[in-house]
Amino acid sequence: MADKLSQAYDFLKSNGPSLPVRISKVVGTNIMMASVLLSQLVSEKKIKLTNENIGGSPLYYIQGQESFLQDRLGSHLTGKKKEAFNILKEKKVLNDQELEPAIRIALREIKDFAVPIDVNLNGNFERFWRWYLITNEDVKNILFKKEPEVKQEVKQAIKETKIGKPEEKRPEIKEKKIEIKKVEVEEKKEDKKEIKKKIDFYLSIDNYFSDNKIEILNEEIVKKDKEFNFLVEIPSNLGRLKYFVKVRNKKKINEGDLSLAYNEAQAKSLPLLFLTNGDIAKKAKEHLDKNLSGIVFKKF
Repeated sequence: MADKLSQAYDFLKSNGPSLPVRISKVVGTNIMMASVLLSQLVSEKKIKLTNENIGGSPLYYIQGQESFLQDRLGSHLTGKKKEAFNILKEKKVLNDQELEPAIRIALREIKDFAVPIDVNLNGNFERFWRWYLITNEDVKNILFKKEPEVKQEVKQAIKETKIGKPEEKRPEIKEKKIEIKKVEVEEKKEDKKEIKKKIDFYLSIDNYFSDNKIEILNEEIVKKDKEFNFLVEIPSNLGRLKYFVKVRNKKKINEGDLSLAYNEAQAKSLPLLFLTNGDIAKKAKEHLDKNLSGIVFKKF
């Protein structure tokens, strides 16, 4: 495993932010096991992961590669998130109070790009958002440029100072100060206990496939760490048979879970193998026995 961890880290170092599917191809494993490796690297604080997902999975990257995220992750944003992203990228600093409600909400969601800061303007703290690639010092410079009254006071002072009237003094120009207060934002972290549960879950699936000599033809992350789809070949007395496999990381499987998976398998004209680490609810079991013939349900 140590070799695969090194391979995954070296790939990220050379190629920048990547999805588990790319890592899986590099280290020669499936997506789930690649996710285990990446989670291990995150727990060791060697790499980071994004808050926003692409196809159910975050991007993993090494500190210092943040600039790549605007293209690799930003291009996948849609709707108001995309609009907020574009506005902030262009303006660099936005006053929360001046934005329409939908954009304000979107900025709170795109945590990878929008950094909240509280700015003291004339004695009052106001919430601003800064583009993730600029510093608080850059924010101060931008806000100073947005204060035309400072320059106007200087021009007015010069205009009102007349020659021959020394008793007239220039109005006092007060230096404007901008104080930025750091806003504590909870980073996306993976608890060690959760990582262990995740590793156990992935290993259980991997072991099930290996023990039963199941070959993975295609895999898809539907919901990170919670739901996966597989197209596999399973050996039998009649030769290798194709199955659609639904994997659910869930404590209790209900009727809806089974029905949705069954419909997905039917759409592909394939039998269904339903794998889970949870228990099946009583009504779901009755529904399975009466209405969903052909489903192979396994708890691992």
